[in-house]
Amino acid sequence: MAEISLSGANKCPSSSRGSRLWLVPEGLRLLGVLLAAPWARRPVRVRAGEGQRSLPGDERVPSPKVVWTHAITIAARPDQVWPWLVQMGCRRGGWYSYDGLDNGGVASADRIVPELQQAEVGDVFPMTPKAEDAFVVRAVEPERELVFGDASGSASWAFLLEPVGEEGTRLLTRSSGSYRHVLVGLLLRVFLRPVHFGMQRRQLLNLKRRVEAFS
Repeated sequence: MAEISLSGANKCPSSSRGSRLWLVPEGLRLLGVLLAAPWARRPVRVRAGEGQRSLPGDERVPSPKVVWTHAITIAARPDQVWPWLVQMGCRRGGWYSYDGLDNGGVASADRIVPELQQAEVGDVFPMTPKAEDAFVVRAVEPERELVFGDASGSASWAFLLEPVGEEGTRLLTRSSGSYRHVLVGLLLRVFLRPVHFGMQRRQLLNLKRRVEAFS
């Protein structure tokens, strides 16, 4: 597999006129996916049993009130997928989603970045250009699982790699959360759930394209 460093791959600006110009087209693309959700969800739909099975990170939110699971099959081995996962994050390799919305307008890496290939519990994979405390790595098993979570135990975001045959991988993601206030739950279900679906879908599809292009 090629390992080519990207100059500036981890330099996510806090703000710029250029990054703001990404917002409108990226927002329209996301809206289009949400409007076409019955068809758009097909590539990342879970298989029978995947939505109900236990995944890494579930223990971090023992009684979740929201659980969103998505998955995709990638024509590459888990060890070929892992380098793309471990370099995620703003000011790192990006999130492979709508870069104008979640990466300060900087294009996500389209190469493996050697200096971003290590992750330990406690490391921060920045959520936004200015974030310093999320997402925090709570569990990591190279070539198998990467779990983010908050300090309070109210949310987790997990990535699991499972081999499919000799040359394939099933990548499963699960976001779990709990809350105390009804209004928070309403916001999660009405607004954040569709947005999460759209951005998670884009991330998984872009990961598939990148990995398969280099495998």
